[in-house]
Parts: sequence; C-alpha cells; structure tokens
Amino acid sequence: MMQRQILLKRQIRLTLEHGYHVATHIGYDAWEKQSEFCKRNKNIVKELLEQDKNE
Repeated sequence: MMQRQILLKRQIRLTLEHGYHVATHIGYDAWEKQSEFCKRNKNIVKELLEQDKNE
C-alpha cells in the first residue's frame, strides 16, 4: 500500500512538472485550453508560473 502511494505521488509530481514545462513554452492560456488537467492541478501550474514571474 505504501509503495502505491509513493508511486502515485511521484506520478502527480511528474505530471505537474510536464504541465509547467509545456505552459512555459506555449503560454498558460493556450495550455489551459488544450490541457485535460483537473482544476486543482491547473491552479498549481498557474501558481508556479506566477512565482517564476515574481522572482
């Protein structure tokens, strides 16, 4: 059971990293329109992009 949770957490992290990478290249709005991410994950990617702008 613990291994499954670790694998799921890793998969979520990799998915978010991929979404962030794509959104930085094509722009958040274009990415959001074509992305099948759930609302929660879209918000996480949006927050990461905003943090990068502020740094």
